[in-house]
Amino acid sequence: MVDLSRPLLHDFARLFGVTRSSLHLVNSGINVVWRGEREGTTVYLRCGHEAHFGEAKVRGATSYLAHVFSRGAPVCEPFRSVNGEWFESRPSDQGRWYATLVREAPGRRLHPGQLDPAEVTAWGRAIGALHCASRDFAPPPDALIKRFSGMWTSEIEEALARSEPRLLPLYAELSAWAQSAPQEPFGVTHGDMRAGNAFWDGAQITIIDFDEPNWDRLAADLARPLLECSAGRCAALLPFLLAGYQEVCGVQGNVEQALPNLLRQRALIMFAWSAQEWHGPWTEPPAEVAEVDSSDTRAFQGWLLARLLSGDLARTPGADAMR
Repeated sequence: MVDLSRPLLHDFARLFGVTRSSLHLVNSGINVVWRGEREGTTVYLRCGHEAHFGEAKVRGATSYLAHVFSRGAPVCEPFRSVNGEWFESRPSDQGRWYATLVREAPGRRLHPGQLDPAEVTAWGRAIGALHCASRDFAPPPDALIKRFSGMWTSEIEEALARSEPRLLPLYAELSAWAQSAPQEPFGVTHGDMRAGNAFWDGAQITIIDFDEPNWDRLAADLARPLLECSAGRCAALLPFLLAGYQEVCGVQGNVEQALPNLLRQRALIMFAWSAQEWHGPWTEPPAEVAEVDSSDTRAFQGWLLARLLSGDLARTPGADAMR
């Protein structure tokens, strides 16, 4: 693991106007995240190494966040550096680092096992507002925003063949669907619309973590939110998510029809990505477990496997809420 040096951290803090003495480490994963203060405002300084983030990708993600914020979407507010840039980069003896700064989101982080209808309805509204705000987004020429279809590759099939061959027929089925099914409505999606990236203040949801926007069917952002919920809770909550979305965006094309396959596609690709690093054996819990901690790789892999093999993701109840 590559460490962010203290002098480099202090340089990034200076560039974004963050008080050095206020910095407190809150995450040291792919992103190294520091909580701090800037002119009396609580902010998060997010630093990423070039092993995970190239400059074109960072430019694409930051330009997308800046655009949707400027259009009034309920997202974390980004800040420019003293140089007027949405991100800064600096070399180190272990490679280049990139840094961004955002305002702290109000409220508390959602938890997949404790969602209620009011929160989920507001979440649907927030996703709808995000999609509306991104309609006129055009990435800068030197920015990269990937297509989800480019992630659905033979590497996924190879990972499944090594780790869980029982899922290969499902991969083939979903590959055929992805090639033939209508893609509209299509646009830039958030890419990781999980509960941990949504904050609830009692009135509205604020969406955070814009590292992985990608071009995809917009319905993909509606397939991810309830993936960590049991089949029963998904059945109960999905109508509220879709109703909230409909309030803002209306009924759009093939959203309803695409959801079951998008749910399975997301679960399958998440399983395959994790399987490349963790090769089992998986714990296979019943599909009706109340919740799952996605940070526990082994348990989450077992959870995804149980849901994929049970077929419950193919039966997306509540989708008629869009009618």
